[in-house]
Amino acid sequence: MLDVPGGYSTIQQAVDMAAPGDVIRIAPGSYQESVRIRDGRDGITLEAADAGAVPTILGTPHKSADGIRVDEGRGVVLRNLRIAGAYDGVRLNHVAGAVVEHLVIENSALGIRINRGSDNVLVANHILGTRVEQGILVDGSPRVQLADNVVDSPAEEGIRVIRSAGALVRRNRVINAQSGNGISVSGSPGARVVESVVVASYRDGVRIRSSPGLVFAGNLAQDNGNVGIRIEKSPPFATVGDVLARGNAAVGNAGGAIIVEAQRCYASTCEGGTTLPTATTTTTTTVPSSSTTPSSTSTSTTLRQGPLVPTSWRFYVRVATTAGTPSNVLVPLRSGAAPVQVMIRGDQLAAFRIGDRVNADELVALGGDTLSRLTAAADLYLRTHSGDYPAFGSVIALRWAERVL
Repeated sequence: MLDVPGGYSTIQQAVDMAAPGDVIRIAPGSYQESVRIRDGRDGITLEAADAGAVPTILGTPHKSADGIRVDEGRGVVLRNLRIAGAYDGVRLNHVAGAVVEHLVIENSALGIRINRGSDNVLVANHILGTRVEQGILVDGSPRVQLADNVVDSPAEEGIRVIRSAGALVRRNRVINAQSGNGISVSGSPGARVVESVVVASYRDGVRIRSSPGLVFAGNLAQDNGNVGIRIEKSPPFATVGDVLARGNAAVGNAGGAIIVEAQRCYASTCEGGTTLPTATTTTTTTVPSSSTTPSSTSTSTTLRQGPLVPTSWRFYVRVATTAGTPSNVLVPLRSGAAPVQVMIRGDQLAAFRIGDRVNADELVALGGDTLSRLTAAADLYLRTHSGDYPAFGSVIALRWAERVL
């Protein structure tokens, strides 16, 4: 067992001296550092020496320094810690079997990021406010488990899971996602989203896309700015009735209760011989009644491709820099500058509410060339306004696009 500051003056010194499986116990107090765990230190634990008086790792808000970053390895445990003002509060890169539990993460750019790896577990963490991105972001981590976490007032989605087969999202609570969905899951076959609550998100409460074998039960979406629950191309869910039959509820959402888009067919029939029209959505709005069983009305709308139409945008993009380290910037840089004009397909215009921030994965899901058109427009603006961006090169990726008047 290694003690901080008793045996080592900093957490990083203790990590550097730790052997696989060692426990590092951190005394109450504040530690101004960015902790990096790497070089095969499998199974080490960082935890509070006193769970009733947790230590605080203080980040530097305007630098790209994470509170705790783990690169590769297995079985790392982070427990009973507070992280404040870091870039990512916790970042796991290519890590397997990590356990992150009972952390409080405040005012980070992003709360907890899991990038690749597998079988990682996040339990009973509290993420309070993010400056730029999601509360929890999971990308390419099969069988991740997110349970009993609370995400309050993230800048984008509360919880976003992409490309993570078998993900479990259970008994989580997301409050006031400021510019995105509360819980978003996409490209994750066999995902399970159960017993979670999403309240007052700017966009949809819960949005699930392209995740066949989905288990979705006992969830509540309430008072969200757009649709309460939206499930797209994620069998076995093909109708609103499928959602309601599994004990899900959507109440007081500004854009309607539940939308389900069934799996599209690219042959003459779908499984079971049911033919579905291409690009058809089914919408249900819950209607109050005297009984405890909600009634509903359904409509179907077939979308047709239209001509290109002019639209106005602001972007947040990742760009190359002359220093060699990519950075994120706004386009236009100044809030008072005129927005960027882009021609997009008319049939996709309805997908963008004024003021919505739409991320790259959501643009990809729309199909067509809208993502490439927006990215190219951002890149051209950056190049033709080099005075605002003297140290930047080309756009690497579009993080979000916001449609404006």
